[in-house]
Amino acid sequence: MIKFGYPDYLFHKNEHLDFSNETLAYKHKIISGDYHIAKEILVKQ
Repeated sequence: MIKFGYPDYLFHKNEHLDFSNETLAYKHKIISGDYHIAKEILVKQ
């Protein structure tokens, strides 16, 4: 992406990183049996 001059590369990279971190946090909650996870998914903005 840098090689081809992708506009707003750092912003885009950080969006992906945030999404990955949020996904891993949800995975941890599911594995640990957090019963609030369904509500969080339904009201996620």
